[in-house]
Amino acid sequence: ASLLERLKQWRLAQSTAQGVPAFVIFHDTTLNEIAALRPTTSEALLQVTGIGPAKLDAYGEELLDLLTTAD
Repeated sequence: ASLLERLKQWRLAQSTAQGVPAFVIFHDTTLNEIAALRPTTSEALLQVTGIGPAKLDAYGEELLDLLTTAD
């Protein structure tokens, strides 16, 4: 699957586990930007629209793991 599809699958799993709509985790715009930029550090993730300190704390490590295992 493409990186964007993997990000969307990850977001769906997060939203299901937390009982919230997917957009509460991240909007599509944010996932598209992550897929395009492929940030490799926490600092780079903070440059993505829609990711601030709270989202970084909540999801940053998992996102970076997902990005480093991207094909």
